[in-house]
Amino acid sequence: MGLSDYNPYYDHVAARLSVPVGKGKVAYDYAAVGMQRWYDGVDGSSSSNPKPKYLFFHRASWTGPRFSIGLTELNLLADVTPDFQDWDPFLFYHNFFNNHHNVMINVDLTWTPAESVALYGEFVMDDFQIGAEGGNPNAFGFMAEAEYIILPGSSRQGPKFLDSDYTYRIGGRAEKSGLTARLEGYLLSTYLYRRNQTVPEEAFTARYHVMSNWSNGSRLVSPFLATPLAPDMAMGRLSLAWMDYPLVASFSYEYRLKGSQSTTKTYDITTLDASVWLWPTSPTPESTFSLDASYRLGALCHATAKAQLVLEQSSSAIVNLGVGFARRFEARKGPSF
Repeated sequence: MGLSDYNPYYDHVAARLSVPVGKGKVAYDYAAVGMQRWYDGVDGSSSSNPKPKYLFFHRASWTGPRFSIGLTELNLLADVTPDFQDWDPFLFYHNFFNNHHNVMINVDLTWTPAESVALYGEFVMDDFQIGAEGGNPNAFGFMAEAEYIILPGSSRQGPKFLDSDYTYRIGGRAEKSGLTARLEGYLLSTYLYRRNQTVPEEAFTARYHVMSNWSNGSRLVSPFLATPLAPDMAMGRLSLAWMDYPLVASFSYEYRLKGSQSTTKTYDITTLDASVWLWPTSPTPESTFSLDASYRLGALCHATAKAQLVLEQSSSAIVNLGVGFARRFEARKGPSF
């Protein structure tokens, strides 16, 4: 819930330190992400006048044979130049009350009671009020997941074609091959990822331009960093997936309850009721059926297909269809003399 690979790939540096301890290992991850190319500042200015936005990631974790736990700090900076405290890879809980900063804490747990069963949980907190102290309203989220491997697959891996094949992942669980059933649940409070309207640049959002014939050229997009998740929302997802070279296929069903503020990145702290942390107004139900498949035609070709049906309120529906094809070109070593 802290970061998502649905956003574009940003310039970054990342490092990991791992030490074996008993039957497990202790690890520390650090990442610094620069998003200034897509962030245009708080005044709606054009991309010719970009303002900087950075995200610093610190994570300490322990992984054992069947259990793992991780603690992550996400430090967001906007419209300010990072100092040495921000760049420090080993400094947790820093610049917490400074201007131009927004710090979010994330905890994740994984338990594997059997080889074919895995349970996963996650908690994220941006702000928390104690009593009537004032300040930003409560902002937190919960996630739980159960996974069952119906039919194990092989351990072989095919050639890499897509950007996602090269994605650098920190924490979480590696995807298993074979036939897998998965049940997920999310609950995200109304004010998570968001910020007071006086400091909109401190919201956990990015900004970039999309070129599309459907939007008459360039369109400005400002998604949350946890897209497709959004604040003021609850979601359940049931999926069945097959992953084994050369075929990857999945079917999923999502049911969402979206509040009226799920697409708004700011709030007015002077008018909100801080005691209402979820759905100040009645949520709107949505459902999505998705079918994805990809097939790798040998070492050099890759074909994909996707179908999606989105059912919204008032009996409206959106149908998305897509196909794709990729071809690898490799430089082969010539004959030697």
